[in-house]
Amino acid sequence: MRRAGFSPIVLIIGLVFGIAGALYWAWQVDPVLVTDVSPDKLARDGKRNYGIAVSLAWARDGDTVKAASRLAEAGLNWQDIADFACELTSEGGAQSNSGVLAISSMVALARTQGIQSCPAVVQLVTTNTPIPTPTLITPTNTRVPVATKTATPTLGVTFTPPPLEFTPTPVPPGEFTVDVRGFCAGTEGRIEVLVQTSIGDGIPGIAISIRQDENRDIFFTGLMPERDPGYADFTMTPERAYVVALRDYRQAFTNPLTAGPCSPGSPDRAGYRITFRRLAGE
Repeated sequence: MRRAGFSPIVLIIGLVFGIAGALYWAWQVDPVLVTDVSPDKLARDGKRNYGIAVSLAWARDGDTVKAASRLAEAGLNWQDIADFACELTSEGGAQSNSGVLAISSMVALARTQGIQSCPAVVQLVTTNTPIPTPTLITPTNTRVPVATKTATPTLGVTFTPPPLEFTPTPVPPGEFTVDVRGFCAGTEGRIEVLVQTSIGDGIPGIAISIRQDENRDIFFTGLMPERDPGYADFTMTPERAYVVALRDYRQAFTNPLTAGPCSPGSPDRAGYRITFRRLAGE
């Protein structure tokens, strides 16, 4: 009597279905989630995002030594940051405010070491800060001086608008003083913000919070470096009240501001120029 054996075709089909089922389970049903990955283990896209985060943090605290140490943890150097800025620009990153902020921060960080990005980025990002002399940085406890900044430019032509009805903002306790000035902003109300050091230099990368009732918008200084590194603006909706504050400094805020008419019957709306200046010694 002839004994029936296993068909090779049946065996192959079984293996195919077994492998397919295993892959489906591993990829869709119970995938492995990688957590707590050290920066040096990241793929290139991950390292670029890490470099963006380091640059944005540096734009806020100005600590170049800390930035160097963080980049070293991911196996990155200053040239990598300049190259990432070029890649982000070529991929259309400059089409959004957050993209421009990221590119500007990376370019500025690379320039502290005399590293220039590609011509497209240099053309996009123009600042009033001279390129500093390259200085080799190793992670130590010694703080490396940041680049010297030029004097803060003025905000255009000054004119005297009709009297505006708003309550002057008192100087609150805390790390910044607040100065609010009204002006006629045309048919759309506008809030113009300047965040400065104690000697009047603009500070980029500061988060500005604008609260309207239960709604809140966040935007950042430094997106218009050709005007001032610490400048940001916001378009107001008529007859609505806005409270402007520095998101990370709880005591720096204004009274409610409204884009009312500059004068009775006028189509022009009120605007506000708000200067947050850091207290000396803070």
